[in-house]
Amino acid sequence: MQLRNLIHTSSSLPAPLEPHNPSHTGTDSGSVWILAPFLALAIMATSSIAVDSAIRFLATIELQQAAVAAAEAAVGAISNSSFYLEGTYVIDPKKASEVALFVVERQSLSAVTLVGPPLVWTSGQGVCVRLNGRPHVIFAKALGWIPAYQTISVTAAALATGAPEATPPICHSTSPAA
Repeated sequence: MQLRNLIHTSSSLPAPLEPHNPSHTGTDSGSVWILAPFLALAIMATSSIAVDSAIRFLATIELQQAAVAAAEAAVGAISNSSFYLEGTYVIDPKKASEVALFVVERQSLSAVTLVGPPLVWTSGQGVCVRLNGRPHVIFAKALGWIPAYQTISVTAAALATGAPEATPPICHSTSPAA
């Protein structure tokens, strides 16, 4: 009997009151949805910047790896006449340019397009190779954020390790001397 009274008294508790806002008239329920297009636009703009930045970074890495491979191959382009006749290790600039061009043409560059041939110059027993390229950006070019003429420039140097009195190559920021 006491249990029945407890159940009866527990069910007789008043219902919780709902909060009432006197300024709420019920007409502004969709006002937050007006911000949804602006939020979507902000997310798309941020995403496109992130994607294009990643592509530019990948293009720089690909270009740098191609320049390093070309410089390492070109450092072996020694002048046969000076090596066999005089016993000196001198890199032939013409051969070095040909070897660097050959190596760069065989690279698989998916995120960048080369702009011009590789620039190659020799300095002592070293070779410097500069490559210029345009990244394959997707969104920024279509939206006009990045001009189509923007290029990435990388320079790599290689030194002949077996050459006596090897001096490191000096890669200048200007074009190589002809």
